[in-house]
Amino acid sequence: MDYVYESQPAIIEQDRKLFGKILLIGVALGVIVWGLARVLWQFVLGNIVCDAGQATCVNAHNYAGNIALVVSAIAGVVVLVKAGAYRPVIITLGATVSLWGIVGWLYGASAVLSVLAIVVLYTLAYAVFAWVARIRKAGIMLVIFVLLMALAHILPMVISR
Repeated sequence: MDYVYESQPAIIEQDRKLFGKILLIGVALGVIVWGLARVLWQFVLGNIVCDAGQATCVNAHNYAGNIALVVSAIAGVVVLVKAGAYRPVIITLGATVSLWGIVGWLYGASAVLSVLAIVVLYTLAYAVFAWVARIRKAGIMLVIFVLLMALAHILPMVISR
């Protein structure tokens, strides 16, 4: 008796049009993160936290950036689901955790440099995690997912020394 084995590729297929949409979503969310963090810091947290005391005022931009990341992550999942991306929560979670604190990294930089850096890094993060999410075997995908997130936090510390 002959057995027929059906082989499946290790990476789930995705058309270029969908990948382009994911990149555009990354660009849009990068702009939203920058804009929302700026508005939250300037009009909300700057007034509330900085009136309370100088020690907490130093971190007001970090708080604003992290709130903006959470809001954009929620929006990112919704938009990726509507776009038809495979494993949208993995993509969004990976990008959000990897870029946690990005506004704090760029504090003090010019507005043009900071928005450009956030948009580029957000787009790259969405592209990388969209590719990782397509790995068929969940165990391998999760190991690569965790390694990439850890690498995203270790590399800036190593480079800044």
